[in-house]
Amino acid sequence: MRKEALVGLKDLFQLHENILEENLGIIIKRVAEKMTDSDPSVRQSLLLLFCFIFPLVPQERMAPFSPLIMAHLSCAMTHIYDDIQHDSLGFLELCLQYFPNLMVTSSSQLIQNFVGMISYQSTSGTKKTKGSQQNVGKGLSVNPKGKLSSLRSRLKILQQLLAFLKALESSTNSCQAESSLTSMNRVDVASNKAMFHFQKHLPTQIQVLQHSVEEPIILPFTLENTVTFGMQSVNAGSESNILTDGQQMKDFMETIVPLLLECWVECNPAQMTTGLPDGVISPSSINVMLAIAEIFKVIFKAAERNQTTHSNALEQTKADNFLCDIYKELNHHFMSHFPFTASHTPLLKKEKKKFRKSSQQDVGEKISSSVLTLNLAICEVMLQFVRNDVALKKKCHASVQKLEDFVIESLQLKAKGGASAQQFETEHVESLIKFAHQILCGKQGSVFQMM
Repeated sequence: MRKEALVGLKDLFQLHENILEENLGIIIKRVAEKMTDSDPSVRQSLLLLFCFIFPLVPQERMAPFSPLIMAHLSCAMTHIYDDIQHDSLGFLELCLQYFPNLMVTSSSQLIQNFVGMISYQSTSGTKKTKGSQQNVGKGLSVNPKGKLSSLRSRLKILQQLLAFLKALESSTNSCQAESSLTSMNRVDVASNKAMFHFQKHLPTQIQVLQHSVEEPIILPFTLENTVTFGMQSVNAGSESNILTDGQQMKDFMETIVPLLLECWVECNPAQMTTGLPDGVISPSSINVMLAIAEIFKVIFKAAERNQTTHSNALEQTKADNFLCDIYKELNHHFMSHFPFTASHTPLLKKEKKKFRKSSQQDVGEKISSSVLTLNLAICEVMLQFVRNDVALKKKCHASVQKLEDFVIESLQLKAKGGASAQQFETEHVESLIKFAHQILCGKQGSVFQMM
């Protein structure tokens, strides 16, 4: 009956869209709780209903109901049953697709949910940060019978985490652009319009009309988007974004980096055994490793952006040491068998059905292109550390040399042309040229320092 009711709602809204517009709040309140329904067919019907509703609702119209949706989504992501947790990723994907800005306000909670979906909590100890107590000792969750431990489910979780982090990054960039634009126009606004500040428990008098009895004219004025409480100024439009909070970002990196590295080792067994060729990975693991590298790119860019805002020299030194420790771990896992190649094994029956009429050669080209994208992502992550740190570059000279050799050999292979050059797409060539420029600039800077 619950499934049929959701299907009936979809059919009703298709015929009478005005009913959805008039009763959106009631509908969202009644159906959102079905995200945690015990029947998978009900959850699937709800997902199809949301696929129909969300494109019809503007983001501003959905804003009053986003806390309710986020509450039910968090319950589904942290549910005791794996299948409900797995299906919650579909609802999360829809929210990120149609309402990305509304997700920013719940970034801290959703990040914790993502971490909980791929990890288990050990009781090895606790640590205190700013008066609060935080658990430590998280490990990668491995359950052969669990639905979330499969490679496909792990990939879906990591891809949704990456999409969420990119939404946060986009929100951060847009906020920075708006603040810079506001600061540029602040002089003009101040010269043309009056700026009014409001204080709590204090009366504020505003002269609205010019002194004219016959033709009163309204004065141009601007209400600043801040409310003053004593000596503190709070931005009324500010949003909670974990990528812009230095302490939250550091705590997140301390938790997520070891988990991502465990996922990396899980996908690359050559690091644990000696029977497999070095640097050879299975085609099924490429996308997982690529998602991990892309997540590292986003969080390290955010960490670097937060690092430049530190005014305290002691905090700057601690941040440098923290990132240096992370670089050592990444250097061990990423660069031990770099560059990576894919094993060219015949397609299995399931893979043949997946690719349908694609030939073995076409599939091989797609896999080679994916591996090249993975290697380029690793280049971007590693060069992000060493490009501004000459001491670290000298200390990890062997790894930097591997990166330089890979970039040069790839550009030479592209320049020669032929069948091997077909795997290089336009984005690949642009990335290689950008890396070559960074390497040349880094070498030029080190020469100048020696002189």
